[in-house]
Amino acid sequence: MDSLNLVTAIRGLVSDGLYEMHTSLPVKVVSVDYAAKTVHVESLINNTRSSDDSTAYPTMYDVPIVVNATVW
Repeated sequence: MDSLNLVTAIRGLVSDGLYEMHTSLPVKVVSVDYAAKTVHVESLINNTRSSDDSTAYPTMYDVPIVVNATVW
């Protein structure tokens, strides 16, 4: 394997990993556990890589509730 093929292979692996990294996702809250401070949520969008490749995200369970607040 020459160096150009190695670089191409590494770029492909990194790109595939980045496609699966999500920093925010619009969701619908299905249920709330106030004692554990968690929620169950369903995604409002699908994971779409192309017009022919669309997959629904699974329901996410026990997602921590995070409240951003500042104290003056």
